[in-house]
Amino acid sequence: IKSEKPRKYLKAQPKRKKVPFETLFPNATPEALRLLERMLQFNPAHRCTVEEALSDPYLESLHDPEDEPTCSSHFNFNWEHEELTVERLRDLILEEMVCYHPELKPEVDVYYKEKAAAAAVAAADGEGGKAEK
Repeated sequence: IKSEKPRKYLKAQPKRKKVPFETLFPNATPEALRLLERMLQFNPAHRCTVEEALSDPYLESLHDPEDEPTCSSHFNFNWEHEELTVERLRDLILEEMVCYHPELKPEVDVYYKEKAAAAAVAAADGEGGKAEK
């Protein structure tokens, strides 16, 4: 773990014995438990890959290499490092909301027009104040 804060938090936690998946999921098959064990490793370097999971015997009945697309490039998660202000977070929530409720787009558009108009007025007031000095 690269970040200091989560590393300190984890080190401060009391040590616990691992609870076997067999105990947590007594009705699961041994194959399911084995796959679960391979996927739920704390250290990402020890986890199985998606390809390995899909080719696991437990998923054999669902696995069809001819019908499983692969991604030719890595995902870009740079947006996770964006500095979120309250205003930016509000905009992201509105964008997401419109994805699920397109009927609200006209109302959201009005919100953005009013926001832009208010920003223009504020900018004009700021420039006018500078010109008067």
